[in-house]
Amino acid sequence: MSDLFNSLIDKYNKEQLSEEEIVLLLSSTGTNSVKDAMELLHHIQDNTVDYKAGTRPNKDAAWQKFSQTLANDFPAKPIGKSNAIPRFLRMAMPLVIICAIVIVGFIFFNYRNSGNSIQYVTVQAKVKAIALTDFSQVKLNESSNLKLDADFNKSSRQVNLEGEAFFDISHNKEKPFVIKVKMGSITVLGTQFNVNSASADSVTITVKSGKVAFQPINTKTPFIIDANEELTYYNSTNNANIKKVYGFNAGAWFDKNIKFDASSLSEILDQLSQIYDVKYTIEHPEIKSCKFTGNFNNVGLSEIHSILSKTIPIQILKTGDRIYKISGKACK
Repeated sequence: MSDLFNSLIDKYNKEQLSEEEIVLLLSSTGTNSVKDAMELLHHIQDNTVDYKAGTRPNKDAAWQKFSQTLANDFPAKPIGKSNAIPRFLRMAMPLVIICAIVIVGFIFFNYRNSGNSIQYVTVQAKVKAIALTDFSQVKLNESSNLKLDADFNKSSRQVNLEGEAFFDISHNKEKPFVIKVKMGSITVLGTQFNVNSASADSVTITVKSGKVAFQPINTKTPFIIDANEELTYYNSTNNANIKKVYGFNAGAWFDKNIKFDASSLSEILDQLSQIYDVKYTIEHPEIKSCKFTGNFNNVGLSEIHSILSKTIPIQILKTGDRIYKISGKACK
């Protein structure tokens, strides 16, 4: 994204765009309204972070080549003032080229393998809410990919997931909803659950409501997971572990609305590590059984740590990047 585009975005946010800059914005993006232009620029801005350095367009080289072509095909000659190209239009010409290169590059790198499918992709630190045509809702976590056929919900409901997502599936007994992951497939009729397939060797399914069936690719018998249960399947050993959990925190990584009801510190730290992508070490194992009840509505991790430390006799010390050490005494 060029500095000029970033400047235009900043001025738009501050409602300081001049008439010349509006014309420049529309002409350089090929859009018909300022709103559409800004949506396009934000879209490019959000996705160009995925490009590798070697794949970024060489804007200077492209402009130099274009300028040389103009010089060869249209030699400079005096022109009258009435025929002069307005300054803002001259400024727009290189931006048109830059924008075209970026857009073509974005399409190539993100959709060259899409065929007749639709893909939703998130980058690091970005999450996305998706509404499917069957009225199901999907919350896609960072660095994840959801792929479905362009004719999804016509004859079947099947998607492919890489990474993590929370699903709120619309009930349809005639067309079960099927999620394909590396380790197997998940089949549901209508329920709420979270799927984490980011690991190369395991998949974790947490059910908030309803019931789902997980069919590993290496076994014949599916695993049935009920509400408030969590299954972790390990591909290398073909083993599965199912445990009781508080399903209402499934997908809390999206909105950070977290609820604990007489939860042990061990359970709390396990869920916080998933929601905020952090790691904990416990100095004294006896404090794992300490209980806590409380709700957190879209607050930062530091505030949660502060409240836990005041409620439970523990100390939380940051020892590294996203790493915390827990110390304290056993609860009575």
